[in-house]
Amino acid sequence: MNLPQITAMAGVQVEEQGDSLASLVKERLSPQPKLKNDDEQYVVFLTFDLDNREIRFEDPKPFRPDIPKTFNYFGNNGRSQSQYYLVREVGSLVYLLSTVWNDLALMLDKYGMKDSELRWKLRQMEEAELVTITGKKGEGTVNLQKLLLPNIDGRLTGIEDKKKAVVGEEKFSFEDLVRRALGVTNKNTRFLLVIPALRCHGEPPVILSRHPDYLTLVGKVNRLENTETEHGNNTGLVCSVCRNRKPDVKSEYNFSFPTGLNKIFTMTTINYASGIGKSGYDRVYAFCNECYKKLLSGQKLIREGFRTWIAGENAFILPEGIIEHLSYNYIERIRDIADLAFQSRDALEWIKFVEAEAFENSGLYSLNIIVYREERGKSVSILQTIEDVPLLRFQLVMRLLAEGVAALRPHVRPMSLGSVYHLIPVRKTEKGQVNVQRVLSFYKSLLSGEMVYSKTLFGYAVEALDKGLRQLSKQKLDNYENLNLTYYRDGREDFFIKHVIMSYLALFRVCGQLELLDRPVFAWRRRENMAENNQSKSLSSVEMMEDFLEQQGFLPEARALFYLGALVNQVAWKQSERGHKTKPVLDKINYQGMSRRDILRLYEDTLDLVRHYFEGVPLYIAQYMERFHNYFGSLEKAWSFNEQENVFYIMSGYAYLVKGASDSGSGEGNADEDKNENQTEEGK
Repeated sequence: MNLPQITAMAGVQVEEQGDSLASLVKERLSPQPKLKNDDEQYVVFLTFDLDNREIRFEDPKPFRPDIPKTFNYFGNNGRSQSQYYLVREVGSLVYLLSTVWNDLALMLDKYGMKDSELRWKLRQMEEAELVTITGKKGEGTVNLQKLLLPNIDGRLTGIEDKKKAVVGEEKFSFEDLVRRALGVTNKNTRFLLVIPALRCHGEPPVILSRHPDYLTLVGKVNRLENTETEHGNNTGLVCSVCRNRKPDVKSEYNFSFPTGLNKIFTMTTINYASGIGKSGYDRVYAFCNECYKKLLSGQKLIREGFRTWIAGENAFILPEGIIEHLSYNYIERIRDIADLAFQSRDALEWIKFVEAEAFENSGLYSLNIIVYREERGKSVSILQTIEDVPLLRFQLVMRLLAEGVAALRPHVRPMSLGSVYHLIPVRKTEKGQVNVQRVLSFYKSLLSGEMVYSKTLFGYAVEALDKGLRQLSKQKLDNYENLNLTYYRDGREDFFIKHVIMSYLALFRVCGQLELLDRPVFAWRRRENMAENNQSKSLSSVEMMEDFLEQQGFLPEARALFYLGALVNQVAWKQSERGHKTKPVLDKINYQGMSRRDILRLYEDTLDLVRHYFEGVPLYIAQYMERFHNYFGSLEKAWSFNEQENVFYIMSGYAYLVKGASDSGSGEGNADEDKNENQTEEGK
């Protein structure tokens, strides 16, 4: 994956629209206001009236999605930078009422625009005693006594902690100040942006954020204008993006990417350069002004159009042409298809969608996935990169998931790539998801063909059971939100067990067919839908279980544990029938792992409970016992499973006898199910 090339190519799409500042416009307000559904959103003008020597809020207009672009909303300058951006969200009104005008004048002087029209207008504002301009950044002021507040008693006397406007003995938030000044009493009327304007000589107001001199200044400060092409000291450098020698190639552009996608591949530490020196740094990381502008534009386009969520984290899905560059419209279609693979719940529906799109060049491009986390401030942490994945690989994985689900029906619900995130337990703290990396690593294995250790997959499965059931035993869920445990509250734990076990059986099948597993685990056979097979012939419950085990490729020892789990299930059902809410027999399962000795002890304890709850031993129970002994073999025989595998196979037998996933609705369970949720044919 060549991330700079992909970003620069995306930037060409913006540059073709002819607006060099478009890459700086913030489509979303920062910080984002908290709005209710019935809130009416407005912008308001802060007008400096030179004729009347006064400042006022006026002319509120409805906020539209194109307002930030129309009035050039660039967000806020960095705290240590000159505060010269003019359009501000209402919470940052403090800057328009203090240092903006002084800093704007200083920036115009610094960038050779001392004689510009905009600089002359600032002098007029100072002559009208509306603002003061000093020679030092951050020291200018606005004459607050000139701000008209017609619906408030008193004048604005100061600003407290940059958050509150002080009027007499009252304190207002900036939005309340605007609302009161305009005489608006409805609190559902929200003011989002403040746009400065200038009136003089009775002419229409000048929107300062649209003034040509202001736009030129913004372009110069953000290096969108190439002002150093004539300097000859850089003529020997090669741009690291376009690979062309140009006189304007320099490494200083790296420092203009404090946040966002471009920060991922830019490096601002000279120690990382070849030779640990400035010359080596320039040679490796420098690029030209043209590529810099493309990178800025591409970053904006990708952030707005290619951003998604994978495993609860921010991610970019970036298509890349293998033979030639792809058109933007085509890239959008590919992105949507890849994104849907993670967001959809049913791989089969995704396959139908892809077939309907009828892509004719599915082998001529690849997909790159970057999963990242934005920390507070300017830090960007890369959690995972999955590079150069053909769409054909997505199609293969999704097709195998659909086939795995079909082979397990009616025991499993539809699955897709997004389902993986809801199967591997992820703990959450105040700092975010602390072990989401293993989910992302599993995604990378599926899409890039890296090895999956069966021991790891078994471990994830029994850990999901352990963490999930512990949470469900609490009065209030407090972690592992990704397991969707809310659906399994109020005595529906059995459906959670079934969902986890059967979903992992499908994952094992997919990994086996992709030849990712480090060793054979199951000996699968191709088969028709289980429900259709069993409806075509009359089979006893045990015969159906044998058919299931045969089709899923369970080894003899695994079958023994499967029947032990079936025995545990029948005892649990009886306990539930007797009024036990927690099914005490499940407390005998150690989800951390069970040795061979633990298995035999569990078998003996379960038999004691069978004798206690059943009058005599029913035929089907006797058949479970007979098959357990048959498959378990002699005690002298070597045991091939580890302790977590033992638990998995025991719970697979337990899960099999829980009613089918198709009976349990969107959350793996219906509210109107009777208490005999895991009732079997013989247990009726």
